[in-house]
Amino acid sequence: MDQIKDGRAGFIMPDGSTLGYGALVPAAEVIVTGDQLLADNALPRYALRSADKRQAIGQGRRHHELAEIVTGQMTYARDVSITDMAFGAAIYPPAFGARFVKADPAKARAIPGVIGVDIDKGDGFVGIVADNPFVLADAIAVLDAQWQIAEELNQSQIVSRLDVEKFRSDDDFAHTLLSSGDLGVGRQTALHRVTGRYETPFAAHAAIEPRSGLVWVRDDKVEVRCGTQDPYFAQKRVAKIVGREVDDVVVHTHRIGGGFGGRVPSQATEAAARLSAAFNRPVRVQWDRKTELQNNYFQPKSSHFIEAGVTDDGTISHWDHDVVSSSILTGLVPNFVGKAIDMAKADDGTVRGIVPQYDMLNRRIRHSAVRTPVPVNAWRGLGSDQMLLPLRV
Repeated sequence: MDQIKDGRAGFIMPDGSTLGYGALVPAAEVIVTGDQLLADNALPRYALRSADKRQAIGQGRRHHELAEIVTGQMTYARDVSITDMAFGAAIYPPAFGARFVKADPAKARAIPGVIGVDIDKGDGFVGIVADNPFVLADAIAVLDAQWQIAEELNQSQIVSRLDVEKFRSDDDFAHTLLSSGDLGVGRQTALHRVTGRYETPFAAHAAIEPRSGLVWVRDDKVEVRCGTQDPYFAQKRVAKIVGREVDDVVVHTHRIGGGFGGRVPSQATEAAARLSAAFNRPVRVQWDRKTELQNNYFQPKSSHFIEAGVTDDGTISHWDHDVVSSSILTGLVPNFVGKAIDMAKADDGTVRGIVPQYDMLNRRIRHSAVRTPVPVNAWRGLGSDQMLLPLRV
């Protein structure tokens, strides 16, 4: 044991060969009982060696920016300031799916410090640029932006669409993800049977740092400073918005203050790009907490029904799991296309982790996707946390 040394992604054996971590994992699942642990306790274990003899296992890692982070010296996107920088804000619709109708920019333009108002009715974009960030709220208030709301829905109405009992009553699910054995036989052999309804809510990412973007559209290049989980996506989006080649856009990335799947799009950055191009100034757009929670996408709600049982020896006799949720990977696809995709195939992101890892002969898992006005997409582990919760309780 003392002759084994740490290597990169594995161990260096006494003969100089390398044994990767993956080679130590058996192809078949192994269940280790408490008795086996006690019996094997006398065996030498690499992980129990003194930490000073190991290079990786048991060693602490000091992040190269740790001191700056904990002392407040780290520069986030909202901290960046450059010469002649202006401050911008975009006005977002009051409800999902609302369409911009009109606004009155005259009063906003008359406020001291306001540089201008940019309105693009076709894209539904309304933005304001000012020399002073503290006048933006007043300018937005007098702009009197009006919107047409396509469908008046409150939360309870949206939630009611995602009710598994409606689909069970019609015995109508779009996809049977797994079916084996005979549920009827399983029910007959069960000593104990249980049923349960489980719900997970819509969830915002609620990152610590609301998003911010600073963009300077210049003649020779476009410079972007933002925090994003995908700088290449941000680069392509900005290039499309300002009508430039992708290679003309340079993205300077900053720490994002929490992503969790919600920082792939950079909406504040896109608004800053529009305003910088319109007013020929570097512009920073900073979301506040309210804007962050209202205008990014969410984790979808899910509604589950599970019936299961166990035999007298503790074996799972049957497992019947029905679930209704919304598609995650295609959550932002337009509805008329998205609904067709939902019928053709269950969304892999939504149903991730839904198949139990327990031994059982009789089981069925069904799923239907429902699209609502609430935008949904990646949230931490996609759908795995929603699917694993009812499996564990």
